[in-house]
Amino acid sequence: MYTDDDITIEIQEECFNLFYLPRVNGKLHYKKDRKCVDIMFDKAWFEREVYRKFPGYAIFVDQLKMNKPALLFREALPIRADIKQLLYSLLNCNLHSDLKSSFYRIKIDELLLLILSCLKEYQLVAPKVTSLSNDEKIIQVKNWITQQEIGNIRLKEIEELFDVSIKVLNAGFQKYEGCSIAQYLRKLQMEKAFILLKERGYSVNEVSKLLRYSYPQHFTTAFTKYFGYSPRELKNS
Repeated sequence: MYTDDDITIEIQEECFNLFYLPRVNGKLHYKKDRKCVDIMFDKAWFEREVYRKFPGYAIFVDQLKMNKPALLFREALPIRADIKQLLYSLLNCNLHSDLKSSFYRIKIDELLLLILSCLKEYQLVAPKVTSLSNDEKIIQVKNWITQQEIGNIRLKEIEELFDVSIKVLNAGFQKYEGCSIAQYLRKLQMEKAFILLKERGYSVNEVSKLLRYSYPQHFTTAFTKYFGYSPRELKNS
């Protein structure tokens, strides 16, 4: 476990996490009866490769760019068998010393990509955002929203993930978008519905399911109220 004024990092036995600390000014505690593997990545390479290839981790990378302490996963995750096997190959390398550095570099890159390729499996474990001002949090919320399925977004989830109240969210979105966060999400939802119905030929029922409406009638009512005409009128126009 590592602790300081900005962040607490706890990694349980047989678990892993990825974190960034702009400075180290705290306390580190190791249990005597466990083996720990600490691997450090180049910050510039990480920012470039991860931001480009794994947009789902954009929040984490944005914090690195702002020099903010960050945890990739809210809680440490169990080490999968394939990740464990790769770690064993690192720890038990018997190559000649001239080849070891190249071997380690390749395997560590492979390890990082293997962890990040688990996005679909771990996407429900949201990165923890720490030490941001309210304006920074609003910007981060907007960036996060663009990476999500619009029908899956819940305001309670945003509150917990970004440690921000609905009042602050509404004030921030009013400042940047001229509307509340609920109105902003409804706008994105209706714009997506319009494209799916008009340009991609989805049925009303299909769009209703994609946007997580309990009943197609509820979606039709919301769509009609927003645009002034029904989904079927749009498709027939």
